[in-house]
Amino acid sequence: IKLTIVFAITVMALPSLTQAELLGSHAGAFLRMGLGADRAAMGETGVALTNSGMNWFYNPASIVYQSSRQVSLSYRVLSLDRSLMYTGFSTPIKPRDGVSAGLAVGVLRASTDNLDARDSNGEQFDIPSWSDNLIHGTFSLMPHPRFSLGVSVKWFINSVPKVLEDDKTLNAYGIGLDLGTRVKIAPGIDVGLQLRDLDAKQTWETSEVWGDDKSAKVDQLPTQIRLGGSFSRIENLIIAADLVVYAQAVGDDDNAFQPHLGVEWTKPYSQIGSLLLRGGFNGRTLLG
Repeated sequence: IKLTIVFAITVMALPSLTQAELLGSHAGAFLRMGLGADRAAMGETGVALTNSGMNWFYNPASIVYQSSRQVSLSYRVLSLDRSLMYTGFSTPIKPRDGVSAGLAVGVLRASTDNLDARDSNGEQFDIPSWSDNLIHGTFSLMPHPRFSLGVSVKWFINSVPKVLEDDKTLNAYGIGLDLGTRVKIAPGIDVGLQLRDLDAKQTWETSEVWGDDKSAKVDQLPTQIRLGGSFSRIENLIIAADLVVYAQAVGDDDNAFQPHLGVEWTKPYSQIGSLLLRGGFNGRTLLG
C-alpha cells in the first residue's frame, strides 16, 4: 500500500473589502475560502483538476482519479489570530465490473484563538476561542472512463464558548450537500461542475440564552455553482479556470460572479523530484 502524506502551510490575508458581503455576512464563510496550498496558489481553482487529497472541496467527483491513498494535513494562517486547518484521508477503490470509485473523509476547522474579552471598564476577564467545524464524507464513482460523479455529505458544528449558564458552550448544528461531475472532453482537456452547499443550513438553539419564548435561529449558507475547465496538453504545464456563481446573490450583488484562474508549471529532476511553480487569480488578488 502506497501512502502519501501531504503537509501544506499557506499564509494568506483577509479577503478584500469588495467581497465582504458575500464572504463575511453569511454563515459558513470559511467554506468560501480555498483549501490546500496547491489549489490556493492556483487561484482557488480545482473543479476540473485531480491528484489532490483535498480536491473533494472543489469537486467530489475528482477523488476517483487518485492513484494512491493519501493522508492530507493543512494549516492556513490568517490575520486577526485566525486559522484554517484540515485533516483528511482519501483513497481510490479498486474497479469492480469495470467501475472505479473513490472515498474521502476529513475534518475542516476554522477558529479564532486568544480573543481579548473585556468588561465595560476595559478590564480583561477572559481569553475565549471560537471555532467553526465541518466533518465530511465524500464518495465518487466513474461509470465511464470519460465521466465521473461525486457527492459530499457535510456536518457543521459551530461552537461559541462560555455563552450558556456555568460557562457552557453554545453549539449550532447543520448539514449540507455537495454534488459534482467531471468530464474528459479530449486528451488533456477536462471540464467539471460542482454544486456546493445545497440546502446547507445550521440551527442555533438559543432558548437558554434569550428565554423559552424564543425559537431556534436558522442560518442558511449561500449555494455556490462552480463551473471549471483545465488544459494540460502542453507538457509540464496545467492551465485551469473556474467560474463561481453565488445563486442567491445574482441580480443583487456585483460579486455574485467570480472568475478564478490558475497555472502550474513543472520542472522534473530525475534525482530529487520536481520543481513546481504556481500562480493564479482568486477573484480578489493575484497569488503565487
